[in-house]
Amino acid sequence: MSNESNGWTEEEMNKQIDEFFNGQTTITKEQLKKSLEEYRMGRGGGRGGRGGRGRGGMNRSGPMHEEMKQKLSQLLESELNKINSNTITKEQAKSALLSFGSQAKEQWHTQIDQNIQSSIKDEFKKLNVTEINANQARDLLRNISNKMRPSHGGGPSPLDDNMKNEFMNEFKIKYSTNKITGDEVWELIKSFDKKQHDKMGCCEKNSEWEKDKEKKWEEIFNEQYKELFGDLNKVKINQQQLEDLAKKLREKLRAEHQQNPGKRLCQH
Repeated sequence: MSNESNGWTEEEMNKQIDEFFNGQTTITKEQLKKSLEEYRMGRGGGRGGRGGRGRGGMNRSGPMHEEMKQKLSQLLESELNKINSNTITKEQAKSALLSFGSQAKEQWHTQIDQNIQSSIKDEFKKLNVTEINANQARDLLRNISNKMRPSHGGGPSPLDDNMKNEFMNEFKIKYSTNKITGDEVWELIKSFDKKQHDKMGCCEKNSEWEKDKEKKWEEIFNEQYKELFGDLNKVKINQQQLEDLAKKLREKLRAEHQQNPGKRLCQH
């Protein structure tokens, strides 16, 4: 597999594992799971570890997301159960996370593909049609993609109530009195908001490919449609054919993204 797990490069993983162990040679499995959860929440939630990057997904609330969280939790538990000890070394942690990351990535892609198929079925039912043309297919798939695209990397609102203590600490450090002006309140909120976004990593500069993503999406759609069905202006496709097109489109986009890695721009 690649040297990534849950969105980490191997260098990032080693650094984070060092922080988890904090100078100790071993920690318990429960300590590792707790550290991973705290890290995930600190990065703004998301896919099994570094979801704050928000790569290619589904709405981060609701049954679909909760089901995925449960599956990933079970995958991690299965990997840790392979270690016949209650404690774990750095090398064991790295090996477990690499294996977990590989499985989690496949599970995530499968879940997204299933969600797309379900959405396509729903859209055909709403339209009450058996076939659609290329323009309709393009609009339908783009709408599904936009609905599934997370905002803020899939994390909670930057000013979530869970961050109240952190905000109050910022307030005490900056102001020694409870009486401040509206302008001072506004500046403090903006400063705190920026810090939360920096933690989530969703405002980092995108690759050139990401910046021109819509144009690239259009090019790949046209290419795959012609390859599968022929002339865009003459051929209509049914529900199953659109599902096949969506699968080919996602496979191509994944391959392009791996060759041109970038981070999703924050919509905040």
